[in-house]
Amino acid sequence: MAQGQFAQPQTRDLLVVLNPNKAKAQAALKAINSGQSWKSVAKKYSTDSASKAQGGKLPNVTKGQQEKGFDTAIFSAPKNKVQGPVKTQFGYYVFKVTKDTPAKQQTLAQVHDTIKNLLQSQNQQKALNDFVTSFQKDYKAKTNCAKGYVVDQCKNAPKPKSATQPLNGGSPQTGAPQQGAPQQVPQGAPQQVPQGTPQAPQQGAPSQPTP
Repeated sequence: MAQGQFAQPQTRDLLVVLNPNKAKAQAALKAINSGQSWKSVAKKYSTDSASKAQGGKLPNVTKGQQEKGFDTAIFSAPKNKVQGPVKTQFGYYVFKVTKDTPAKQQTLAQVHDTIKNLLQSQNQQKALNDFVTSFQKDYKAKTNCAKGYVVDQCKNAPKPKSATQPLNGGSPQTGAPQQGAPQQVPQGAPQQVPQGTPQAPQQGAPSQPTP
């Protein structure tokens, strides 16, 4: 559990006016500097409906939350001083920092309940995983499945066969007779004897004299 997990990053509260047109953003800046209220200027010029509905307020902007150029401008700006226009992908911002909350590390007392709930949740998940593993193992040891319904979770499930390959990497030949293996001759098949082949002398037959 990392210490930074319970750190609170720096945040700033802003008043903003956003307009995609630079000239209108500059007009908003001029109006604010002339003394007009931020609420009235935001109502007239801002295209950001969320902050506009709150009189231009944009609270709790976290460091690193906005795009880089705008984020740098926000967290380098002095408090209570109007800034801008700052170009962003959404348009041009005129803004003012009204509150700055520095980053801080929460104390153990502050995060006590959070840590307790986190550990409890992790222990519950581990207990559930252990139960499922144990149940599956016990179930398999006691379950013989009927023929035709055998699955991997059955005790009598066949063991996986390991495929073997020839050592030379080639494909095994099928149908080729192995050396030393007897060849079967179909029963009843007549054995042909080549014509003109002398037959072996029968027992008891007189042998021809040698000239």
